Amino acid sequence: MGFRGMAKTSRKEREKDLRLNGIIDAAERIFAAKGFDYATMDEIAREAEFTKRTVYGYFPGKADIFAAVTSRALSVLVGMFKDAAASGETGFERVSGIGRAYVSFFENYPDYFRILSCKANCVTASGTFADEVRRLDEEMFGIITRSFEEGRVDGTIRKDIEPKIAALHVVSVSNGLLEMVSRFGGRIEKDFGISATDFIEYSMNLIGDSIRYTKKGESK
Repeated sequence: MGFRGMAKTSRKEREKDLRLNGIIDAAERIFAAKGFDYATMDEIAREAEFTKRTVYGYFPGKADIFAAVTSRALSVLVGMFKDAAASGETGFERVSGIGRAYVSFFENYPDYFRILSCKANCVTASGTFADEVRRLDEEMFGIITRSFEEGRVDGTIRKDIEPKIAALHVVSVSNGLLEMVSRFGGRIEKDFGISATDFIEYSMNLIGDSIRYTKKGESK
């Protein structure tokens, strides 16, 4: 193949990548606004300014597009968890830092947080993006699990805690907390006299107190 043929192929590949990213960008906006259940392929195609046939040429179905958007959100979250874990000197500091990173993700990437709340919809997806979601999910839990393991070894986290189950627990509890604040933040202050921000901090501290190792008679 001559240089002209190579340039033509390269241009086609770039155009294909642009269309792909354009579809994912559009899907991200639609899913963030409407959620998975109420978003449609027609809306995504209109938002992307492509025909539905073109969209289906890249993605077999809605779950597959959602997996592409979910992989973007998870990439951001995993990057924040990595940075948080790297900045802690002890296992407990790493777990605490990861918790703060999750709150920061919730505050700074609200659309991605809403998208990850619907992550279960990726189960029926297949292909590269679905594989990437599974890989990132495993990486995320691996970061948290290792932090718990390190905390047990260095004596900053209770030794009776099983790291893998603890990782699942703190993710589940934190996610439920932030989901509630996302939906009912205003009601929390009105009914309980505490701001949403202070309630999040109070709740995260309770999670920290439940996992931190303390000597008998020593206050947490």
